[in-house]
Amino acid sequence: MLDSVPKKIRDKVRNSPDYQKGKKDIQKFREAKTEINRRGLNLNINKDLVVAAGIVVALVGVAYFAPAFLPGFLALV
Repeated sequence: MLDSVPKKIRDKVRNSPDYQKGKKDIQKFREAKTEINRRGLNLNINKDLVVAAGIVVALVGVAYFAPAFLPGFLALV
């Protein structure tokens, strides 16, 4: 998909501060997902969903979404 974009432009985008911040945020979300899986939380149970949301907020620092969308978001990460 990105093969049609000139390398110079791809490199410029990859070196931009926003892109780097996004990469770090994705890594933090992956760490949160790993922690949730390690604890064996069931995201269909409200108590576990609140704990999972707390883990995401603690590791990422900001809640970007409503807790109801947490299972779907973690499936994407």
